Amino acid sequence: MPTTTHDRTLAAAELAANQLEPHVRDDPGVHLLGMLAPAASVTATVAYDYDRAQHWLDQAERPAERTPDAPGENRGAFSASNVGSWRVALATQRGETGRDLLDLAGRVDERELAPAGDATPLSSPTWDAASPATAGPGKKHSAGCCAPRRAGPTRSATPRRWKIPSP
Repeated sequence: MPTTTHDRTLAAAELAANQLEPHVRDDPGVHLLGMLAPAASVTATVAYDYDRAQHWLDQAERPAERTPDAPGENRGAFSASNVGSWRVALATQRGETGRDLLDLAGRVDERELAPAGDATPLSSPTWDAASPATAGPGKKHSAGCCAPRRAGPTRSATPRRWKIPSP
């Protein structure tokens, strides 16, 4: 993707976040604002503007403080744990490794990222204890051990519309 495309996309995300922020008064607005900030951070990261990417992740912390940390149970799946998972993903994109990356990942409670009613974290599939990786040569494993228990979040059959209050 050409650099100018990244610049335009980042400018659009920043403009949207900056224009929305003074008008956010309800949960859907908080979720929308909260997800605009990581979107801007992703674009800044792929454009190699890491300081700007960090700025937008920091901006995502403010609306995350206004949201219960249960993204699997709230409408927008936005919360402090969600922001933490974005931090890990974007650090990986930047090529961070070792202790710094492990420290970032250690701040994210994977149980908070699971959909409501599912204790299985979304970030890492849960495998049967006798998977081929751990069974060893000549040992048998169960038929379902090679598939994650849950493929991902489910979507509601009825979409919800967000109403953004006017100023």
